[in-house]
Amino acid sequence: MPKYRPNVFKHKVTVLSRSSKGGRFKRKDVPLKDLFSSGPSDTQQKPQEIQHEISVAPCTSSTFSVNVEEEAVNTRKYAAKKIKQCNAWVGKRLLLENAFFESSAPHLPCCSCGTDEGDRVLCLDCGPQVVRCIDCTMSYHEDSNHLHKPQLILDGILQPFPLKPYLRRVDHDCDSRSRKTIQVFDEKGRLHNCWLVTCSCEEECASLVRLNLWPASPDQPRVAFHMDLMNLLHFLLLEGHMSLKGACQSLGCRNGLPLHEVNLLYHNLVSECFEEYRYFRYRCHNLNAVLDEDIKCPACPKENGDLFVSLDANFGLVRKRSSGVSYTDAKHKSLLFAPQEDVDHFVNVYDDHNISNDCSNFQAGDVLRAKNKTKKLDTTGVFGASCRHGFPLSFLNLRHGERYV
Repeated sequence: MPKYRPNVFKHKVTVLSRSSKGGRFKRKDVPLKDLFSSGPSDTQQKPQEIQHEISVAPCTSSTFSVNVEEEAVNTRKYAAKKIKQCNAWVGKRLLLENAFFESSAPHLPCCSCGTDEGDRVLCLDCGPQVVRCIDCTMSYHEDSNHLHKPQLILDGILQPFPLKPYLRRVDHDCDSRSRKTIQVFDEKGRLHNCWLVTCSCEEECASLVRLNLWPASPDQPRVAFHMDLMNLLHFLLLEGHMSLKGACQSLGCRNGLPLHEVNLLYHNLVSECFEEYRYFRYRCHNLNAVLDEDIKCPACPKENGDLFVSLDANFGLVRKRSSGVSYTDAKHKSLLFAPQEDVDHFVNVYDDHNISNDCSNFQAGDVLRAKNKTKKLDTTGVFGASCRHGFPLSFLNLRHGERYV
């Protein structure tokens, strides 16, 4: 905000005023010199109204806003509210801590059979203070809730209570069934050892998908992931811009996972199964992908009318040559990005000797500058086009600069 200079009185300000009884604000343009004069006009101007709130029109060079009284009142109210909230939390700290530790290992009878004898098992995945005996715990987690982590209560100390449930289809039964051991990561990233019951009627990867699990490999998978976990990692990548390794480490800190489980989770995810799941999710949630239709803006004219297209490049989206290569074709093919072979062929065969250099000094298209700055980059940027509604139309990867785009 510019400082106020008292010698500048040639500008006008917009005064928002209202009477002491309240009511709506009234807008009025008043010369700046009348606001700071001490003559009789001050009394005729209703100083009670002017003191209440004054805001300066943004078009003047000496723009300022004076609302000291109301701002001070709001500041005092906000500070008093914050102090009251902080003191309330301080008074409840000991109470909350006692409640947490007392409910960590509750002394309760079995919620299924009601017995009060023998050891107790606490399952926080079933709900708060859900305690069962050992037999009820085994029977309850046999046919459902396979990926729970119950804990055995021994002398007020929680210890792991391992389960090895059977994962099988309930809608299919045949004589060629067999079982195998498989490691499953649940929706929290925790590792479980389970029995997978399969048959020769269907491949193992398809049976896992029916069980809401995603296989780590297409053939004879030994590791599977809960689809809720894959969705969480997917949205952390899109919305949180978090790397896959960072997301796995965050899950480890969140759920207290040992380091070897975090490393096992990450190494199985980077083996192409995560990218394949993202494409699987895209095709299942988009009808255009299943029908192989092009993406079109629903608001732009299809036949008659003018189409406004915005073109620009982003040179912050680079890819280093040391990042490796892709061993398969693009999963989305040419849905949005032009085939790189066509782009490279156009750049190599295009004749630029007849281009005039007098039209622009734009350095992004300079050939020598582009080659010198992109020796270690495989992709120097992304050039894209979108309609006026912000709908993406087409993109291409740049290898040098904006020479021919």
